[in-house]
Amino acid sequence: MGDQRVRTESSPEARRAQQRAVPRDLEALQHLIETERIETGVRRIGAEQEVFLVGSDWRPSPSCMAMLEQLPDDFTTELGAYNLECNLPPLGFGGDCLAQLEDSLGGFVAQADDTAANLGGGVVLTGILPTLRKSDLELENMSPQPRYRALDKAMTRAAGGSYNLDIAGIDELAIRHDSVMLESCCTSFQFHLQVEPQEFARLYNCAQAVTAPVVAACANSPVLFGKRLWHETRIPLFQQSIDTRHASYDVRSSRARVSFGRRWVDDSVMQLFREDVASFRTLLHGAKPEDPFGLLARGEVPGLGALQIHNGTVYRWNRACYGATGGVPHLRIEARAVASGPTVLDEVADAALFWGALLALCNEVGDVRERLDFKDARRNFNAAAEFGLDARFIWLDRQRFDAVDLILERMLPAARQALLAAGLDGADVERYLGVIEGRLENRQNGAAWQLRSLAGMSGRLGAARSMVKLTEAMNDLRAAGLAVGEWPLVTGREVMDMGADKTTVEEFMTTDLVTVQPDESVSQVAALMTWQSVRHVPVENSDGEYVGIISSLEVIEHLSKYDLHEGQAEPPGEVAVETIMNTAAPVIGPQTVANEAVAHMREMEADCLPVVRDGALVGIVSERDFIHLVVPRPD
Repeated sequence: MGDQRVRTESSPEARRAQQRAVPRDLEALQHLIETERIETGVRRIGAEQEVFLVGSDWRPSPSCMAMLEQLPDDFTTELGAYNLECNLPPLGFGGDCLAQLEDSLGGFVAQADDTAANLGGGVVLTGILPTLRKSDLELENMSPQPRYRALDKAMTRAAGGSYNLDIAGIDELAIRHDSVMLESCCTSFQFHLQVEPQEFARLYNCAQAVTAPVVAACANSPVLFGKRLWHETRIPLFQQSIDTRHASYDVRSSRARVSFGRRWVDDSVMQLFREDVASFRTLLHGAKPEDPFGLLARGEVPGLGALQIHNGTVYRWNRACYGATGGVPHLRIEARAVASGPTVLDEVADAALFWGALLALCNEVGDVRERLDFKDARRNFNAAAEFGLDARFIWLDRQRFDAVDLILERMLPAARQALLAAGLDGADVERYLGVIEGRLENRQNGAAWQLRSLAGMSGRLGAARSMVKLTEAMNDLRAAGLAVGEWPLVTGREVMDMGADKTTVEEFMTTDLVTVQPDESVSQVAALMTWQSVRHVPVENSDGEYVGIISSLEVIEHLSKYDLHEGQAEPPGEVAVETIMNTAAPVIGPQTVANEAVAHMREMEADCLPVVRDGALVGIVSERDFIHLVVPRPD
């Protein structure tokens, strides 16, 4: 989430100083490029690993600060207190760099594993943690650094106070949230490639082109809040979770802060930075901005802090980065579209595929703009996120490919040759690209494994236990050292004790509800109950607030008063639902634990309980839901 050194309060003077500093930093960057001060002749790689922290129950554990007290400075916070990030040192791109990357990455993850275990929890590598609940997104679970509060305040104000999330996949999810904490549902494995200014445009465009097939090959986040959505749900989730655009009646184009981009880069990295500065307001500011030209005059390298802060609030899936290594400024392409996990081996294989495919495409076509329309590249990206290995792409010269065929037949052989030509160790190239090849031949990436496992468990375990079992299996199989293409599916045959004193109603309540409004007719309710085979129908007013519930018994008692004739649409004197609905029926909150809900149901002699949060109906639980929580369904 960027530089932590930002101000939480912003005076008009400070904002104007930041706004003046950003263009000044851009001028300084242009000067560095024109005077050939940006490093050339060196190719380096780097990576950032994000993880989820879980407790012994495999649910999110907001323990990042306790973790950091025991971990080295390479680790840092992310937005959620149940997230953690480690930054790997850069490596020269050549020789055994892939094996070095795996060793370094594995060492960092092992440190996090051991530290989490000491605290009674664990670490999970996945794009979205299956056991996440919407209630985990409260501000109390935000990392305590001032930057995150400042970012949330600035972005939420710009968004008009809330964010709407609407994703349709196998299931459908439509919710509203009042902070940027939706973004904390996403963790990624981000990797960098250092490039020279003169080659930036060509390589960046090729990076954009190959991102779609790479995402298809490594998708690993198909589930959010118990819903099966896109194979790489992180893509639409991240795009919508910090979308600060306002809806308008006017037909007006505006860019989202998270995007694939609008067009190819023509000739320079400056195009990307200028577009972002022109399109997005400055949200944060740091200390007094530096004078980059004053530093240059003294022979020092400017950090371009104002530009860095602004760039940290704009999230292209492939982002241009400026930095300095050993006092020498450089440019990098940061790939951000790949999910975390499922294993370190898989992650290094993903990076190898990306770097190899990128270099191969650049060698093959030079200027990809002449062979692939940008709209097709963007369409490919969305298709990869939605369908994973089942996606279809429009490729060079408008050739059409299934994702697996394109990667196996075209990309992998070309990537292999490009990596070897770059001087990488041949055995390493075969090892990591072989992981991708095996994954494709078995048609099983992380997303496919999760979805198939859930399908196998759905007849045996309820939703809550399925998500816990899935998360536990991810951790066990990662520890076994198998690449995801070799993972066996989870069957759910084991009877799991979830603990009725820990499982909350939110995890197993029914959310696909039939509801009516107070002024609707009772005979309409009777028809709905018959069609949908339900015994209780909650009542909501026009503002979406829960106001009562009507049962089949109440409907029967009302309709039995009338002698209906054949063909008669409704009984004489038909009344509205509000006349007979129960407004005093007990309700519970989504964070009520299961055993308390059962006790409440018995005490009130109720056979169902509406679940209400802040006056709004969010679900309903019945006796049947509790039975499924305790006893697995038979084969």
